[in-house]
Amino acid sequence: MPFNHRQYIKQTLIPRLFKCCGGKDLWVEDDLQKYGIEVFSIHAKETVSIPSTQDLNTPDKQILEGFEANFDPAFVLKLDYATHKDCVRKFGTIVLPRGKALHTGINNHVARLGALIPKKPWNIRREDLIVAPWPHTFMSYGDWCMCVMPRVCRALSILTPQEKSMTCVALPYSCGNWSREYMELLGISRDRQIDTLTENFGLSKNGTAVTVNAHSAFWLGPSDINRMRHALIGKRPGPAMGKRALFISRKGSRRLNDEHKLYERIRPYGIEFIDDIPRSVQEQLQLFREASLIIGPHGAGLANALWSTMSPHILEIQSSAWFFPSFRIMSAANQSHYNVLIDRSYGEKLRVEENNNTGNLTVNPERFENAVLQVLGQH
Repeated sequence: MPFNHRQYIKQTLIPRLFKCCGGKDLWVEDDLQKYGIEVFSIHAKETVSIPSTQDLNTPDKQILEGFEANFDPAFVLKLDYATHKDCVRKFGTIVLPRGKALHTGINNHVARLGALIPKKPWNIRREDLIVAPWPHTFMSYGDWCMCVMPRVCRALSILTPQEKSMTCVALPYSCGNWSREYMELLGISRDRQIDTLTENFGLSKNGTAVTVNAHSAFWLGPSDINRMRHALIGKRPGPAMGKRALFISRKGSRRLNDEHKLYERIRPYGIEFIDDIPRSVQEQLQLFREASLIIGPHGAGLANALWSTMSPHILEIQSSAWFFPSFRIMSAANQSHYNVLIDRSYGEKLRVEENNNTGNLTVNPERFENAVLQVLGQH
């Protein structure tokens, strides 16, 4: 019988990590004071109403029910070397007495692993102020826009100008060079960017670590999103180009079959085809700044709707086998307008199956055109 890696990780490795790290993570802000952690309250719990919407790919236009999305109260946490020693560990994990991993991620499995891996005693990069908001080894572009960068902006918001000038930000930059470009726009030069996947780093003896509390989901709420938008586009007006309707291509997994044929059906309506090619962050921000309509498959740069100043309409093309509500929630939190067209060739039931999440998407051309016309009528 072949070795089941997934089962081993779930049933054996993770319980061992949990036991080795003291059996309990630290989550609740009320518990942190006794550990000598300085806690800054940023904003209270937020609730966003996610409106119901229709699947525009079904003749009967099936209704997706609305729901309430709750976002945790937001805190920034400061820990100094004098009290916590070298508390920043592998992958940006924050480790407290008795090996407890401070829960600052989506789930804490990687944080526990980071707490157990000892630092190499040589070539440790020592810094006086390290922001470490993301104890994970992964970071997609969507994760970055909707979860990681808002955390960074929140952490930076409590620092004085002098502190910001010496701040290093620890993240898995190897996941994408775009993350380094975004950090430069936030005022963190490349020499102050610590790659948690490749560098051996820690606090100096007079150092301070800054992190943020965990949220219960991948996406962040309106206040975190607004803080990030202000930092990136609030002070960069750029030349106005008017409203733009964009059809976003995707060349990776979950791409749209026959996308060029589909685009030809909607091109007469003044919709631009945006090819999936590398762009600088400045080009990306400028491209989406005037976007009033964004059409594309799940993951096809839809997170760039955050850079629009138009409260854009989004038409997301999803799969019933990989139905994840991230952009639906992001749209509501960002006061955008969300629409969806679902490829149900993988089955009528909406679900999330990891084995199917790389399947390409197929939609009926006529229904696709009708969906676009319906959204154009709203926008």
